[in-house]
Amino acid sequence: MNTLFTYRVNRIAVHCSLWSFLLNTIIFLICISAEFSLLLGPGILILLLYVVLGPIVLTILTVNALLNLKDIKQHVQAIFLVLLSFSVFVLYVKLLIEF
Repeated sequence: MNTLFTYRVNRIAVHCSLWSFLLNTIIFLICISAEFSLLLGPGILILLLYVVLGPIVLTILTVNALLNLKDIKQHVQAIFLVLLSFSVFVLYVKLLIEF
């Protein structure tokens, strides 16, 4: 990942998105498969934390992309990964509400 994202801001954003995506996926699958509602609270807390921090991270990535236009492909990839994990979280919330 260090070779793909040379800017520290991009690496941090992608790492946070990746780990929160993995953690929420595991919590979501446990809640659905075992109907274990004890993990539902921490899962929703992580989602809310990501909803609060997501726009801040996207703003920082956008500003970084505008300041360093020579590496725009790298910045767009980082923004895309953050947005992708955010859209998956919205899907998780929708599915958890239905259960």
